[in-house]
Amino acid sequence: MKICRLLTHGILEVSGSDAKEFLQDLLTVDMNRLDGKNALWGGLLTPQGKYLYDFLIYEKDTDVYFLDCFSGRLEELEADLKMYRLRKNVKIQQRSDMNVAAAFISSQGDNGENLPELTVTDTIMIIADPRTPNMGVRIVTSKENMLNFWNNYGDCAGAEQDFFFHRVKNGVPELAVDLQSRDIFWPETGAERLNGVDYQKGCFIGQEVTSALKRKTELKKQIIPVRLVGNPLTPCGLASDMIQVGDLLCAAGGYGLAFVRLDRWENAIRTLRTVTAGDCPVLKAA
Repeated sequence: MKICRLLTHGILEVSGSDAKEFLQDLLTVDMNRLDGKNALWGGLLTPQGKYLYDFLIYEKDTDVYFLDCFSGRLEELEADLKMYRLRKNVKIQQRSDMNVAAAFISSQGDNGENLPELTVTDTIMIIADPRTPNMGVRIVTSKENMLNFWNNYGDCAGAEQDFFFHRVKNGVPELAVDLQSRDIFWPETGAERLNGVDYQKGCFIGQEVTSALKRKTELKKQIIPVRLVGNPLTPCGLASDMIQVGDLLCAAGGYGLAFVRLDRWENAIRTLRTVTAGDCPVLKAA
């Protein structure tokens, strides 16, 4: 097991008697699925259904929600949410006093019995990451409590780079980092595979386009997990027989995340043509 403090993540608190309804009207997931002991992963989109922000969502208390977001985008997210607030009884503020960590099984022989037990108290939240079963748990607590927690699990301490490898291996993008300002529709992020969209919840910003992509068309592009032979520098292009297939967004330890043209990627795989990132062969993930 490894426990990694995620210093690149921070907490935005959304609170008030209208907070749940406010988030329900904006986000791609159904806030009614939160029960204080679980988490959701969702996004805030443009009206055209394009990705703007993604984050994990926790119910900290009655009418108090935490958004666990890439810290480099917290100020932007705070400003955009405040723009939508209007006259609703909602308070939005950064919680610089809070820390985020992730704990996960780090090797094949690790049975996970040392993973911190899921719990939600007044001082700490340890909640399963909802994106894939192998992602482990998320830990949210004050900076002071995080130091105490860290001391208790010091032998399992890992670096943020360990979590980067873990998420890439499990096919989970950090969209704020991996996309590098690419213009992308929410379903193209792999949101359905990662439980990041609820097509039954009703309206949210960008819902019309997002639902149309689900009901009326087949996706042309998508972020997918891949295997790599070698260590290409990323980001870089993917090609097969000199035909552009897509882009390799990130790579770690023989695993990668690629944004591909699905027809070209599937044709190359089906016809056993080699796809490369630079000089490195790229394979379909198991």
